[in-house]
Amino acid sequence: MLGSLSFGHGVTHLFDQGFPLFLTDIAATMGLGGFQKAMLFGIRQGGSAMVNLGGGPAVDMLKPQWGAILTGCMLGAAISFAAMGASPNLWVLAIAVTLFAIPGSLWHLPSAAAISQRFPDRRGFAISLHGLGANLGNILGPIMTGGLLAILMWRNVFFLYAIPSLLVGVYIWWSLKDLGKYGEDIEHKDLGYQFREAFQLLNDPIILSLTLSAILRGIGLNAMFNWT
Repeated sequence: MLGSLSFGHGVTHLFDQGFPLFLTDIAATMGLGGFQKAMLFGIRQGGSAMVNLGGGPAVDMLKPQWGAILTGCMLGAAISFAAMGASPNLWVLAIAVTLFAIPGSLWHLPSAAAISQRFPDRRGFAISLHGLGANLGNILGPIMTGGLLAILMWRNVFFLYAIPSLLVGVYIWWSLKDLGKYGEDIEHKDLGYQFREAFQLLNDPIILSLTLSAILRGIGLNAMFNWT
C-alpha cells in the first residue's frame, strides 16, 4: 500500500511540476502577457484551494471509496491534460487548468489519511516515504517536461502525458481498490457538521498559527515559481 501510494504521489508531482515550463510555451503561442500568465498560475492554485477546503470532510465521509478516489485522480489528470492540449483560446485553457489542479490536490487527502491509519506508530516514517515519492517527481518533472518541450509542441506534450496517466490509473485501481474498506470505521456525520467542526479548529491558536505560516510560505513559493 505504501509503495503504491508513494509511486502515485510521485507521478502526480512529476506532471504538476512541469506546469510552470508549459506556461512559457503557452504564453509564446497565445501571445499572453505577464498578468495573463500569472492569472493562469493563480487559477491553478485556486483549484487546489477548493479541493483542500471542501475535500477533507468529504473524503472522511467516503472512506470505503478511497481507492476509487485515487484512481479518479489519475483519470482526471488524463482528461485535464487532453483538455489543455485541445484548448483553442485562453478562456477554455483557464477552465482546463482549474480541472488540472484538482487531481494532484485531491490525491493527498485519502492517501495521508490511509497512511496515518495504517501506520499509527510510524506515521512520520511512512509519510516521509510518501513525501519522497513527491520529491522524486519534483526533480524529474521539470527535466522531463523541459526535454519534451525542446522537441515537441506544448499541445502534443499534454496529449502525450494523458497516456501514462491512464496507465497509472489502471495500476492504482489494481493495487489500491480496497483502500479504506477495512480497518477502523469513521463515524458518519452530515457534511454541514463536518465543515463546522473543521472551522472550529481555527479557534486553536496553534492551528491558526500553522495556517497563517502556510499562507505566507505559499505566497513566497508560488510567486517565485511564477517569476522564474
